[in-house]
Amino acid sequence: MRDRAADFYVRSLNGQKLPERDYDAKVLPAKLKGLVAKYEIRMQDDEVIPLDLDMARRAFEAGRELLLDVGCYCIDTESTIAVSADEVDAALAAAPTSQTYGSGESAVECVGRGLEDSRRPLIKGGPNGRPITEENFIPIMTSVAKEDVDGPHTGTLQSVLGVPIRAHSPIEVLACKKEAIWAREAVAAAGKPGLSILGIMSGASSEAQDAGDFEGGLRREDPHLLVFLNELKFDYDLLKKLMHQKYMGCLIEANIGGPLHGGYAGAPETAAVVGIAEALLGFTVCASEDWSWYPQSLFTGATTSRESLWMTGMMLAAFRASGHEALFDIYMGPQAGPMTEMMCWEIAAEGIANTVCGASTIYGPCGAWMIKTDYYTGMEARMLIDVSRAAAGMSLADANDLLKGILPKYDDAIKAQSAPVGKPFRECYDVDAIEPLDEYVQLWDDQKRELRAVGFEIA
Repeated sequence: MRDRAADFYVRSLNGQKLPERDYDAKVLPAKLKGLVAKYEIRMQDDEVIPLDLDMARRAFEAGRELLLDVGCYCIDTESTIAVSADEVDAALAAAPTSQTYGSGESAVECVGRGLEDSRRPLIKGGPNGRPITEENFIPIMTSVAKEDVDGPHTGTLQSVLGVPIRAHSPIEVLACKKEAIWAREAVAAAGKPGLSILGIMSGASSEAQDAGDFEGGLRREDPHLLVFLNELKFDYDLLKKLMHQKYMGCLIEANIGGPLHGGYAGAPETAAVVGIAEALLGFTVCASEDWSWYPQSLFTGATTSRESLWMTGMMLAAFRASGHEALFDIYMGPQAGPMTEMMCWEIAAEGIANTVCGASTIYGPCGAWMIKTDYYTGMEARMLIDVSRAAAGMSLADANDLLKGILPKYDDAIKAQSAPVGKPFRECYDVDAIEPLDEYVQLWDDQKRELRAVGFEIA
């Protein structure tokens, strides 16, 4: 399996030539439209998360058929590459159903949680690859590590030594090295040197991202990222990074695809089918420890809209209802920013939805449209931890009823793209003590009372 990257490189040279614009605008949409009709996949008016498990199983078959019929697309050769049923099925069957992250007192076990599972999902807080300044990198990452997280997810440095980062430059390599070093310093400052660190994010090229792997930086047993392109696409950078990680013996924990509702993937139903196919592709190409979805809406720039919650729930339910116990993770990106009531409601909604639908790990939350620099703190991870632990074991039906009461608290603002941006880290925290301001702690306490008032039994 170490040479799987080379295999897909060779296959890309012999793939069927197809202009990318035709793949995006013609081939993929036409196939998706036919599949959702064939398998009768429809988002119901009374659902925030999917309740029809027969439909979820049909969605899995639709995603599998999409991958087998369309294959994947290599942008470097502008060609489609076929994958066989045997290799897809074998890859999914071989996917781990549990994995230990971290070491010592910080070691945690991630499991393939089922629908309505009483076991809590892991929470990996942090900027999730979003922009972060070098001045605030260690304080923000320390604030995350000080919470009861199962590991921090790093952000993307905007400069190093005051020099803006440029792709394919020496400063890009340095940024990735500094990201790894400073993340290691942050978990040590929090008194948790054994926490697993998820990265590297500060470089665009595979060479720069691989530069984060060294003694004192990212460890082999730390989760490593491999990111596919939208939709069902990859490039040679992914293959180069995959080859490096396999030969280094690295843990490929975040094998990522981001189905985009409103883009070429279309409606929530078709986007969910694409997401299912992307997960199957990821296991097939990378033989990774898990698959992570970064679902997003082109219309809202968030993962917390009603359509996005249903889409994500359907992707998870498709695998869980079909009996697959592989590790599936979700990136969370609220539209509102830190220290706002709206962000609290968004975290509650998606935390409940992802937990009951069987997410193994939830990343974030990363708010403020996931684009604002330094708009992340450890408090958001604290909120998600509280929500996910309270939601573990809840039934799909009860969760759906609860979500129908929570969604109106913020959905109009989501649709209008009028969410409050909130405050940056230094206006939310005592930076010297790396502790949240009393105002922020009180906001969450007040919001938990509001959540209890709508029927959510949160501690």
